[in-house]
Amino acid sequence: MSRKMECGSGCGRVLTEKSLMICRLCKQTYHCECLNISLHQYLSLSKDDIASWTCPTCCNVTRRHRGDRDNTPVRSTVIPTSKELASCSLAESGTSHQDPDWRSFQQELQSMLNAWRQDMDCSLSKIRGDIHNALTDIKNEIHALRTEQDNMKIGLAGLTNDVTELKAAAQFQAEEHSDLKKKFRDLDAVKGDRSDAMNLVTTMECKIDSLEQHARQCNVEICNVPDKRNENLMGILETLCTQIKYTVQQRDIISIHRVPHANQQNNRPKNIIVKFTTRIIRDNVLSAFRKTRGLKSDQLGITGQPHNIYMNEHLTLKNKQLFRECRGEAKKHKYKYVWVKNATILVRRTDTSPAFVVRSSKDLSKFKNTGNTSDNMETGM
Repeated sequence: MSRKMECGSGCGRVLTEKSLMICRLCKQTYHCECLNISLHQYLSLSKDDIASWTCPTCCNVTRRHRGDRDNTPVRSTVIPTSKELASCSLAESGTSHQDPDWRSFQQELQSMLNAWRQDMDCSLSKIRGDIHNALTDIKNEIHALRTEQDNMKIGLAGLTNDVTELKAAAQFQAEEHSDLKKKFRDLDAVKGDRSDAMNLVTTMECKIDSLEQHARQCNVEICNVPDKRNENLMGILETLCTQIKYTVQQRDIISIHRVPHANQQNNRPKNIIVKFTTRIIRDNVLSAFRKTRGLKSDQLGITGQPHNIYMNEHLTLKNKQLFRECRGEAKKHKYKYVWVKNATILVRRTDTSPAFVVRSSKDLSKFKNTGNTSDNMETGM
């Protein structure tokens, strides 16, 4: 452990054996720093130099004994500089050691001090240069930051303008949206009116079709009869009535003529429309034709390849289309009977199953539903 001692310079710090200077006369201890001796200088001193060292106080006492005492200085607490200390020490030691080695040591010590000063000057110059460069870099960065700040201000101003324009555009879009909503509401109202109008048109079409069908209630339509030039339709009708064994007088017939097909590309012969005086006569003719269960064109005295002759009630175009659709659905779902009675389409699956009426395209779904019901009944049986 190091012993605690006090520095003779009065610094108040505790002394340790490291970097310690002891006067050879008064044995007073000092910090080498308090004597302005650096650690580097201290380490360069030899043991003889340290052992022969005399403190400044003892040096002054020795000089007073040797010289004039009229100008004796007052004891001062000012610590002499390292140069003075070295001069004092060397002067004291020089009185006792005036050999060339000591002078060489003095010169070497002076050279070391000069080298140290030069090193310090170089270090300080380098530090000054580094500080100057750092300050220059800081100034450049501050300038760059200010420039960037100015650019950001300009960009922010542009963004502010863009936001203003966006707000104006959003306001315009909001107004347009309000106008569109109003138009949509108006369109919905018009659509409602249109829907009512469409319903009214549909109702009127149904009524017109019903009236048209009522006007044809005394008519029959004979299909697939080969047509020839200068043909006698009345003679054909009389022959047909003879074949079905039902007598029709000429007074029972209002008109008889052929009509073109609605589809101009239909290559089948034009149908023959016969208008009777009463509905009863028409129904009797249809009933007699159906009892015949098939009639061919050669039976009517028409030469050429025989054709199957068909006779039905004279339906409107709408009912004809519905009748064709019913026959297609009946064939698809394996229904046995599809016929027309009093301008009403009737369908029956088998001989024992009940018949149902088809009045519009919506009723075509009855084929599937009725078919499933019949299948379930047959499975249950």
